Amino acid sequence: MKILIGTLGSHGDVLPFLGLAETMKARGHEVVMVADVHFEPHVRAAGLGFAPMASAGDYERLLRAADMSDMRGAMTLLSSYVADRTPEVHAALKAQLEPGNTVVIGSSLMFGARLLRDTHDVPLATVHLAPAVFRSRHESPRVTGIDVLSWLPGVFKEMAWSLADRFVLDPGFARPLNEFRASQSLPPVDHVMRDWIHSPDLVMGLFPEWFAARHPDWPAPLELTGFPLTDLDRGDPLPASLAAFLADGEAPIGFTAGSAIATAADFYAASAQACARLGRRGLLITQFPEQLPERLPPGVIHVGYVPFSALLPRLAAFVHHGGIGSTSQALRAGVPQLIRPVAVDQFDNARHVTRLGVGRELLPRHYTADKAAIALDALCKDVALKARCRACAPRVQQPSLEWSCDVLLQRLTPLLLKTAATASPSAEDSSYRITRS
Repeated sequence: MKILIGTLGSHGDVLPFLGLAETMKARGHEVVMVADVHFEPHVRAAGLGFAPMASAGDYERLLRAADMSDMRGAMTLLSSYVADRTPEVHAALKAQLEPGNTVVIGSSLMFGARLLRDTHDVPLATVHLAPAVFRSRHESPRVTGIDVLSWLPGVFKEMAWSLADRFVLDPGFARPLNEFRASQSLPPVDHVMRDWIHSPDLVMGLFPEWFAARHPDWPAPLELTGFPLTDLDRGDPLPASLAAFLADGEAPIGFTAGSAIATAADFYAASAQACARLGRRGLLITQFPEQLPERLPPGVIHVGYVPFSALLPRLAAFVHHGGIGSTSQALRAGVPQLIRPVAVDQFDNARHVTRLGVGRELLPRHYTADKAAIALDALCKDVALKARCRACAPRVQQPSLEWSCDVLLQRLTPLLLKTAATASPSAEDSSYRITRS
């Protein structure tokens, strides 16, 4: 069959779907990825088809404009980016559609993929990378530095989320979405982030249940298949300069604000000074070196992109933003984590890590050189925590990509057969609608 895979976001959002695409291609399917043009070289290098959804430069302009410490501003920027991309994604997917032979896999914010199901009734799996996207009256995801919702009774959790939908999420996401739906002769939708983003055909979470247990009011049908553990490690060795640095002394502490952040100069400055105060070696990881101090302390160096699967097992500790990709790679490496969550799913991921007892959290407002040094000193000396890290690592040694593809094919193939059996496209109209029996 032909499989269209669409995702929106940074490396941490795109690489898991690239892993799914490569696995599907290895099984003999034709796979086309729809993503920001920034990722086209990686997709092409994997031998996959590619359809861009944005012009060159849009991705980096977004990253350089994003100030994730301003939650309202970051949400406005994100919702605008999603709104701008939705018609492009829908058009790109529709252009690739082969009637009766196509299924679609889309990420959480890939609204164009969800819309294609509504306009053309194409079988769709919505794939979520982190548990924070799932609301529950039993335990709500943590979305801020203060975990207020966890203490509220179930009915008050639902009221809080309804207010968030009405005054924050739907104005940003549903309003432009419904404008485009109207152009496609579709009725409006509300509570977009509660209900509509989840495909009625299949919802998949790429995390294991031991990391975040499912709740009975999560959407159905739902499958949790485990961490994909993807990066751009093609078996190449680490850069020679980095390999020499790692071999030249004690294991360093690694620091990253995430691949999608270009405005974290304060974080990198405080991190470098924390290493100086501790007398420890450090590794500042960012693809935007303009965030770094002009001079780094002795024993602290900078690297751009490095495959975490190769790097993290060689670190003494790993300080990061709490993105699900960084979190899962650190769990596999068995390295102690200090998480500095800033936005979106990061607070919730940090909660799960601290519950497992394999890391600690330091909120951005507390992340100074002195406090980071104190937290890291305690983390590196915590023998019991290190033992829990080592015990947790075997649980995430194997990527879940094969299992995820098994589930996707088992669930979507029967739906595709039904659509193929009932399809009657006109030869002159490639935008026909299918009615599923």
